[in-house]
Amino acid sequence: MDNLFTLNSTDESDGLPQAEAYVWILGTKYNSKKDIDEIRNDIKSRLWFTYRKGFVPIGGFGSSFTSDKGWGCMLRCGQMVLGQALVSLHLGRSWRWTPETKNSTYYKILKSFEDRRAAPYSIHQIALTGASEGKTVGEWFGPNTIAQVLKKLVVFDDWSALTIHVALDNALIVNDVIRQCRVESASTAEVDGDVPLKAPSQWKPLLLLIPLRLGLNEINPIYISGLKTSFQFPQSLGLIGGKPSHALYFIGYVGDEVIFLDPHTTQRYGSTDQTSDDYDPNIDTTYHCKTATKTNFRNGSFSSSLLGSSSSSGGAGPVRIDHNQSGYSLSGFNLTSSPPSFKRFVPQQYVNNLFTSSSTGNLIFSFEALFGLVIFLPFPPGHT
Repeated sequence: MDNLFTLNSTDESDGLPQAEAYVWILGTKYNSKKDIDEIRNDIKSRLWFTYRKGFVPIGGFGSSFTSDKGWGCMLRCGQMVLGQALVSLHLGRSWRWTPETKNSTYYKILKSFEDRRAAPYSIHQIALTGASEGKTVGEWFGPNTIAQVLKKLVVFDDWSALTIHVALDNALIVNDVIRQCRVESASTAEVDGDVPLKAPSQWKPLLLLIPLRLGLNEINPIYISGLKTSFQFPQSLGLIGGKPSHALYFIGYVGDEVIFLDPHTTQRYGSTDQTSDDYDPNIDTTYHCKTATKTNFRNGSFSSSLLGSSSSSGGAGPVRIDHNQSGYSLSGFNLTSSPPSFKRFVPQQYVNNLFTSSSTGNLIFSFEALFGLVIFLPFPPGHT
């Protein structure tokens, strides 16, 4: 039997604890003894984007970048988070991949991430768009940079009709988010034969990105409990954690160990397009990892992070936007009930007062004492 997890220093069967324990993966709960096959299928169904080599040079003629090895790990992690959002949107969280999968929607999602210039979320598009954030091709991205780049790229994806909001300065102004998600045009024109995913109320699916620092050089232990809680929400899209040249995509946890997908494997480029000279009939399998890796939370690269979650209707989640008779409201969960040890960097008023109002009356959500996250709202708050 293949191990479920690659281990750091233990030699447990399947990488799971000897005693019965719960495994959480992107909001889904499993029993470590009874649900081994289900855990394996869930892990294999996540889109796994890694370093690639042999693709068309990024930057065109004369460019030497035919591989992203050594600098593209955060870009690949960004692809994994966005890929999971698209899978949840178009196929649902319960969808499972197998080597025999022939689902046309799945292949359409996969093609949008292929390493070719025309793909909307390719390494080419991400790296070149990074120039607008002051990054040259071949330069490592931080979580905030990848968030800003993805925000710009989704604008051109009419099929998913997704919008991304990046919350800066540890605050979220709800009215700004709602305004961004409202669709002005009533058009539902077909895109490549498919109708864009716009609700009758014309609400754009929202991906909310909140870059945070959870420590200085390593995670502050006070945040670990909140991290575990975030992985339990059904809307969870996971977490990108990174430091220069070492970004990882965290998708869950078991006990005191966090589970992640590692992009630091170099694979050869291939295409799913049968008319392409680079067509590889088996390339599909290289986008799925048989095993994830796990390590102790304190060893995770969380100091600079971007957490993700999704919601189909603004329901229960780390943060949600609800609609009631008095308008929109925002709720969230506390990462910790007391400030971290580096108190001088966390003003007490932000810890005590999670909600404040701006001079314009907009509701502001402070994340100084909360854990960052990504919210995914395909439909407007209150939609049934």
